[in-house]
Amino acid sequence: MIDIGILTSGRGVTNWARVALLSLFFLHPGAPAFGAEDLIEIVVVGDTGFNGAGAKVSAQGGYKHGRRVFIDDAIAGIRHELPADISLANLETAVTTNNAIGGTPKRFPFRTHPDAIKGFVAAGLNAFSLANNHALDYRQAGAGDTLRHLNDLRSQGLLAFPGLGRSRAEAAAPHMVDIHGTAIALSSIGIGGWGVPAPPGKAGMLQYPDDFEFVQNALRETPADIRILSVHYGKEFQPETPRSTRRQFRQSIANEGFFVIAGHHKHVANGIELIETASGQSGLIFYGLGNFLHLGMQNMGRHDLCHDFGLLGRVTLKKQDDGSLTLVSVRVLPLTDMHVATKPLPPEKAATRIHVINHLSGQLTDADAGAQGLAFTPQRDGSGLWCNPADGSSPCDAGRPAPLPSSALANRIAKACSRVLRR
Repeated sequence: MIDIGILTSGRGVTNWARVALLSLFFLHPGAPAFGAEDLIEIVVVGDTGFNGAGAKVSAQGGYKHGRRVFIDDAIAGIRHELPADISLANLETAVTTNNAIGGTPKRFPFRTHPDAIKGFVAAGLNAFSLANNHALDYRQAGAGDTLRHLNDLRSQGLLAFPGLGRSRAEAAAPHMVDIHGTAIALSSIGIGGWGVPAPPGKAGMLQYPDDFEFVQNALRETPADIRILSVHYGKEFQPETPRSTRRQFRQSIANEGFFVIAGHHKHVANGIELIETASGQSGLIFYGLGNFLHLGMQNMGRHDLCHDFGLLGRVTLKKQDDGSLTLVSVRVLPLTDMHVATKPLPPEKAATRIHVINHLSGQLTDADAGAQGLAFTPQRDGSGLWCNPADGSSPCDAGRPAPLPSSALANRIAKACSRVLRR
């Protein structure tokens, strides 16, 4: 049975958590007050980069349709949501200072100056998944640059960047992070892989789905309390995931510790489910996080309410006295303007998108697979909150069920989510 604790962060309390923490002291004076080391917070967001397609890199900023954009301006509206013990984004770009490097012949090649990545790290992102269909836009040399520049950012607070390597084993190897004595392993795999083995100074990546089992086994065999697998997969603009892929992801969650799968590539948000296996293991699957902040992406806001937003997910876990971890809550925040300056959607519009997530998550529930699609309760700040219902002393209002949308809104959501979009 999953347990419940309080909502705070090991690296500073977020605004929504402050409210929950205050309610713990004022509404539940008899409840225990846990310290920061008792809690682990994980933030996951989707596709990230900071330059337009084919644009030259510059330390002065990224470029959107020839107009310069500064990283501090672009991230100002969302940076307060990013700090966590692990804050993971899918870095969908090569990282280089070299404008002479040769690219692959494709319509949308991306490269980003390392100073922009430094800005992401300063804002709170401390882990990047590197396996995706733009990691090799500037070939093995660009991927080698990516590894060198990210390694340099370890001194700035970057903790992990799995997915690229000079060999199969190196590309699949989990990156390890220790948070208050809790071992966290992160791995990454995505579409578009090639180039392994790679010459010295260069890098390649493995390929989804061909190498999924290889990467999965490397992660599962690594001793860890939490395992996080980033998967770049699927069809663009599709809010649903095929049954075969759901089965594959669910079967990954079969080991000791807590498991999180962070999916992306589709540019749109997908449903979220909780898995509890027959052996007692548990985990979360975010089937699609959409875009986070990338100047090379289109304005998703021009689409309908099922395809026009990205998602930030925050997972809170509590460490028990015996070292085991239990899930406290999952919070999701709908995002807008991910193509130039990401910020949360206004609360009223965000609440509608929470109903979209609930619609998509509701389709995931599968008792035979131990899968429960999560239903989120809209909050005043526009986020959606799911709390573990096992502990009634929780300050996060676990007793209040997610409200149902009106029949008109439910029909509108179902129609929009069944629509097939094209680029």
